[in-house]
Amino acid sequence: MQFHITGLREGGRGKDELSKHEGFANWDVHFHQDDYHEVLDKDSIVYLSSESENVVDALEPGINYVIGGLVDHNNHKGLCHRCQVAIGAQVEQSRVSKIFSGLGGGGLLRGARGGGSGGR
Repeated sequence: MQFHITGLREGGRGKDELSKHEGFANWDVHFHQDDYHEVLDKDSIVYLSSESENVVDALEPGINYVIGGLVDHNNHKGLCHRCQVAIGAQVEQSRVSKIFSGLGGGGLLRGARGGGSGGR
């Protein structure tokens, strides 16, 4: 599984935040200045959103799963979902705990929760 971080523009908030972590450029991550839908093949993208009525229960080979969006559901509930539908992205809801427990990485995302500005 390869991890990509997109939308990292020079002088942008995301790149500034990552720069605070010494050695981030050495992570096994592909970094991109462009947004995910400009980097990845559109037909291979599934944007994961809690607002979607479609549910993905397992990861499929050849599919790029995008985890992103705003964390502040009180002020912007459904915004990311609406934006993805508007650009024609395939949007599905993920049962993250079920998917990642099968990979032996059930704790992988638990450490990432908490405050933050969201991201791509």
